[in-house]
Amino acid sequence: MKTIVVLIMALFLLGFLVSGGPGYLFGQKASVQIENGVTVVRNPENPVARDGRPVAIRLVEDLVLGSGAFSPETSFSAATFVLVDDEDHFIVFDNKDVSIRIFDKSGRFLRKFGKRGQGPDEIQAAMGMMLSGGKDIVIVDAGNNRLAFYSQDGTCLKRTPLIKANPNFPVMDSRGNFYGAAFEFAEKVSLNLFKFGPDGKPLSTLGSIPMPRENELPPFELMERFVFQIRPDDALVWAGNFRYELNVAAPDGKILRRITRNALPEKVTRRILDKEFKRRFPDRTLPESMPIPSHYPKYFPYLDSILCDEEGRLFVSTLEGYGSGSKKYDVFDLDGFYIARFALPESETMTAVKRGKAYVVIREDKGGNPLVKRYRLEEK
Repeated sequence: MKTIVVLIMALFLLGFLVSGGPGYLFGQKASVQIENGVTVVRNPENPVARDGRPVAIRLVEDLVLGSGAFSPETSFSAATFVLVDDEDHFIVFDNKDVSIRIFDKSGRFLRKFGKRGQGPDEIQAAMGMMLSGGKDIVIVDAGNNRLAFYSQDGTCLKRTPLIKANPNFPVMDSRGNFYGAAFEFAEKVSLNLFKFGPDGKPLSTLGSIPMPRENELPPFELMERFVFQIRPDDALVWAGNFRYELNVAAPDGKILRRITRNALPEKVTRRILDKEFKRRFPDRTLPESMPIPSHYPKYFPYLDSILCDEEGRLFVSTLEGYGSGSKKYDVFDLDGFYIARFALPESETMTAVKRGKAYVVIREDKGGNPLVKRYRLEEK
């Protein structure tokens, strides 16, 4: 009996070591290797166990904003950007009426401010919203070519000109540096991932993607682009959406870790062509004989977006099963191990994760109303 127990323990230890440590479950292996000085975490197709158990996440609806009777304070025309501050306040930017609304953590309306224009305190065309110091609101105003900093009482604290580029969906670190993707127009057009200093000047370029000619642009879902997010330790996590390979970079740009997942590419079908045709020509029917255009990629990109919580866990939105009615999210722990997966309705877009809560935007509910929703993330 002792011999059998020792043999079982030896086999378990061998599996633990071969798999690179934690991450061994029912034959799946998550390996960790050093390649050219970079730690590479290779994950299997499905989540793996850590600390002896797999993680299953259930989403429980916690709060909905924008439902009920219409109110100019609490109803949205287009809830475009949603962030959560250090006090769990909802901060919602509405792109149609160009306003910022703030709600407390119980959903109680606190205040609304902002208006469209080119004046000192006005916003012309917002391309993103960030938080500075966990509380002050920063709007990337491409129409006025500047960053506008607001306190939560609506006071415009300062305006910083954008020197070279207007980044899309930027993220800011604790030092006031921010990252964003922006087009660079030279002999050929490229989409670059820039790091900007607090003064709005580009400091470095982390990656570049050549853009196709205008008449060869596929639908947005199939376009090659960057996904990126800031961790609490100011590390940037970024990737090109056609590779399931997340780069974790130090503030100086040096790659510290790469995180991969063994995902299978999904072939582009007529489903996306039909959706794009209806979007462009809502009153026309797609001819059955129309083929998929040759400039469309043959496979969907793997990645759609990245979010990060205060523990450094990554929530990666994928395009797996596009058009099926649900959107898949892969969860990685701070070390880069793939620990869980869950799904949201395809009509809901997660914009923030904080203290065990997920915040999502719903472009339109069944009544045509934009909503903001909060879920509790419950492990089971």
